[in-house]
Amino acid sequence: MDWREFLLFNVLGACTWVTFISMAGFGFAHGFDNFIGYFEKASWAISGGVFAIGYFLWKREKKHYRERTAQGQK
Repeated sequence: MDWREFLLFNVLGACTWVTFISMAGFGFAHGFDNFIGYFEKASWAISGGVFAIGYFLWKREKKHYRERTAQGQK
């Protein structure tokens, strides 16, 4: 990935993240501690799901790579 493209997506992701957390804090000012507890649990579930999807995609790509190299392609 080109560094300019990476920088663009990194900045967009950071802006999205900061906006979401700021709005959540404003909206749940009195119950923010409870919200963070729920968000922490959800983040673990989301992280686990992303890890599982990444693992299965990696396994699939590894299988395709082995098939291509067995046929003499790269």
